[in-house]
Amino acid sequence: MFGKKFRQSALLLTLSLLLLGAAYVRSERRVIRMHVIARSDTENDQRIKRQVRSALLQEVDAALASDTPRESLEALLPRLEQRAEEIAQIPVTASLGQESYPARFDSGSFLPAGRYTALRITLGEGEGHNWWGVVYPREEEDTGLHWWLLDWLQGRLEK
Repeated sequence: MFGKKFRQSALLLTLSLLLLGAAYVRSERRVIRMHVIARSDTENDQRIKRQVRSALLQEVDAALASDTPRESLEALLPRLEQRAEEIAQIPVTASLGQESYPARFDSGSFLPAGRYTALRITLGEGEGHNWWGVVYPREEEDTGLHWWLLDWLQGRLEK
């Protein structure tokens, strides 16, 4: 009754909705973001922001490998502040809480707008441009189903 193109389009739409639904469930239940805010927009403060981000990501990754990632991050907050202050040479505030974020694609995944658990590192007054990324779950841990579905879909469309 329906042509091949219609069936393919319906299948693509269904899988797209499933993937978006999976991203939504992922975001609301599991995702932890990291948000590093520079003191200002000067070239030097932006460079320091990137240095702090790189240094703290290593320590954050180790904490998130535990069975209780949120609790591990909470325990790590004083160490993160200390390490960031050593690099930035200014006061730093580290906190873990809920932040609102707009919808965004990150590393090939869609993250809908909403409130997320966020590790927030504020350098000095925190009036500069910021960096944020998903630190938990790591991309390689969460995309197996997405890639399997995309491979399957491609195979179906090529027939």
